[in-house]
Amino acid sequence: MKKFLFIPLIILSFLRVTTIFSQTTGSFEIQFDYKNEKRSVSFFVPELYDHRSSYPIVIGMHPGGSTGKEMRDMLYPAFIQLNAILVCPDNYLIQDLDIISECISYCISQYNADTSRIILTGYSFGGNTATHYAYRYYDKIAGLIGIAPALYDYESLDFSKSCFISNVIIIGSEDDFIMEAEEVKNRIVNNKGDLLYIEKKGVGHIDPYFSNIEFINDWITGFNYICEKAGIEHHYIEDIPFQVYFNASSHSLAIHSLNTTDECIVITCYDPLGRLLFRKDTYRLMPRGNFVEIPIGAGMQGFLLFSIRRSNKTIQTIKVLVN
Repeated sequence: MKKFLFIPLIILSFLRVTTIFSQTTGSFEIQFDYKNEKRSVSFFVPELYDHRSSYPIVIGMHPGGSTGKEMRDMLYPAFIQLNAILVCPDNYLIQDLDIISECISYCISQYNADTSRIILTGYSFGGNTATHYAYRYYDKIAGLIGIAPALYDYESLDFSKSCFISNVIIIGSEDDFIMEAEEVKNRIVNNKGDLLYIEKKGVGHIDPYFSNIEFINDWITGFNYICEKAGIEHHYIEDIPFQVYFNASSHSLAIHSLNTTDECIVITCYDPLGRLLFRKDTYRLMPRGNFVEIPIGAGMQGFLLFSIRRSNKTIQTIKVLVN
């Protein structure tokens, strides 16, 4: 009888090993079977994902009238430098908490997830949903980053649970929900919860701030705050020297250095047919965290290919959507 059991065990072991080594990386979408319907979930997994290392999981909840893909793209500039997995489900019912649990379970089953660093984030109504989940299932997550959270119903939250997680709120002084955010801040503090409160002067609920490098840096500050409170040092992706993305508010290409270099950097832009559009030299010295912006002509639209060269060697190419 043992002889017959041996072969199925080999097959199961092979399937397990195949799963470990075949995870999808980069930006992609998956259709979940969720409550008798198909639900699109957008992912970003580091290109250099290594199953031997564990990764934080961040669940991103989009604002009303948006999609998970748009939420992922909003946070993409942060995640190309973080060794973390981002999961953004489509969610059209406020406080539909089960979809968050589904996303967490999927990541744990498919990737080497660091369950001590499961973080929720959400913008506007997505921030409302993320907050309700965080305070109900506080024992499952490490922290919460509310992005202009629409906490109109904060009275229904159990703030006694806020002390079990690390709380981050990013909100503008001109936001429609600033009064609610201030009240939430006070209640977290009164319950002895860890809180990083970032108030941006002059920023509204829907604002160009949320599509530029300043927001990305603030969000990463919140992420690092949660990791620090969890007692875990987070390691960035060092193999990718630059973060490149389109800044819609200034219609320019933003180049953010992830490592310090004193060599001349040359950025070349091509259209989808490979035709040269422009070439630009940057400053020789680009300290880590510094960034430059290159104006893009109003007539340039769609996907553009950017090549970054250093010492006459191409070190990075990236496709950027300009709209």
